[in-house]
Amino acid sequence: MKKFMISGLSILSLFLVAGSKVALSADKPAAAPAAPAAAAPAQDFDVQKAIAAGDHKGLAAFYKAQAQAYRDKAAKHENMHADYKKSHVHYKGMENSLAAHCAILKERALETAKQYDALAAEEEKLAAQGK
Repeated sequence: MKKFMISGLSILSLFLVAGSKVALSADKPAAAPAAPAAAAPAQDFDVQKAIAAGDHKGLAAFYKAQAQAYRDKAAKHENMHADYKKSHVHYKGMENSLAAHCAILKERALETAKQYDALAAEEEKLAAQGK
């Protein structure tokens, strides 16, 4: 279990170190993390401070929001995949490689969402235990 948490946090750290911010879908606003970070949007949530403070509820909410953002990205790539498949007139044979690219990105986004769901579940367990 520790290896899973470490690998999940490592993935998250890569996103934070690189300065990546997941753009939340304009179609569906993500729920704000639970207290004490309730007032801050998900992209402004300070993960390091929450980890140091043991804010398991806030971390769980943050990870759930991230998972939803990645599911939204997967849906967009699915739509792009379909659009490329039917846009052969504009792409002259490249539509298959572009559609395949979208399919890969969709799968990666869904896998990332699963990882965030798992992190959220672990934080919820810790919150329920009162740790």
